[in-house]
Amino acid sequence: MTAPLKTFIIYASADRELRDEFERHLKPLVDLGWLSLWSDKEIAPGELWDSTIKRNLHNADIFLMLVSVDFYSSGYIREEELNTAISRLENGDSLVIPIIVRDCPWKYFPVIKDLQVLPPEGKAVTDLEHWKTRDKAWSIVVERLGDRIEALHADRKAKIQARKAEDQRLADEKAKREQQERFQRQQQEQARQEQEQARQEREAKEQAQRAQAEKEQKIREEKYRAKLQRAEEKPADYRRLGIYGGGVLLTAVLIWFLFFREKAGDQSFNAVTQNPTTTHQAEPTTKSGLEMVQVQGGTFMMGSHKSEKDRDHDECQHQENVGSFSIGKYEVTQADWREIMG
Repeated sequence: MTAPLKTFIIYASADRELRDEFERHLKPLVDLGWLSLWSDKEIAPGELWDSTIKRNLHNADIFLMLVSVDFYSSGYIREEELNTAISRLENGDSLVIPIIVRDCPWKYFPVIKDLQVLPPEGKAVTDLEHWKTRDKAWSIVVERLGDRIEALHADRKAKIQARKAEDQRLADEKAKREQQERFQRQQQEQARQEQEQARQEREAKEQAQRAQAEKEQKIREEKYRAKLQRAEEKPADYRRLGIYGGGVLLTAVLIWFLFFREKAGDQSFNAVTQNPTTTHQAEPTTKSGLEMVQVQGGTFMMGSHKSEKDRDHDECQHQENVGSFSIGKYEVTQADWREIMG
């Protein structure tokens, strides 16, 4: 059910008795919840008369005008109440219904003459020659008014339902749009989290690689320092080994020299004594007289195995190719050296 239509009754003070009769006949429509009546009799003591009337004029849905000679003769009704009602009618905000309560030349009243009036044909409510009783006239007025108000309520109800349907449609569209926006935000947030996770994993991997590289660099530095330390400790051993080895080699050379010198002297003595008339001429030795041995070229592995202890990182095993070459079969003696070097 729609809200009651706010009904403003415009009347002249001379027609107050007719207003009261009219309100009593409108009571069924009020009880149905179709109308809520207001007139200047509702102004409470202490309220501002003019501002209260104007406020209710601007809030009214229906204006019921009790038209009479006194109605039209009132300056306040014509200039304030009637002008406001007609303005709101022209704006589509309210309904204006003139009700002829006493005989008057209403067909010549501005604005009113252009409106559909009640009772039908403009017969005044007080025209007892036509209505016999005023109750008969009021009953016709209320019936016609009730039909119009019922149609207004149906139209208002349809508009309210249409407005609710439109509001629901807008609400559904808004909810759908918000759902799509939430979904898009969730997708964006998920993509952002995936990117952030990928970035963190990439940074963690790079950090691990840097840590591994630093660890390997530290190991190489430690090996290099250890190698330098061993190199610093070895020269004394090498010098002692050189002295001992040199002494042994010198002793061996002296023994070899004395042995072969003695043997050579014995061979010369025997040759002279056995054939005193023959002069022995030793075959000259030349620089090319050394007996050489041919060494066949080939491929061999150079460097240390990766499992070798204290191995440096640059001592990787690799193949080397060597061509064929000749080498002396025996050691080079001092005599050979003097002969070659001159």
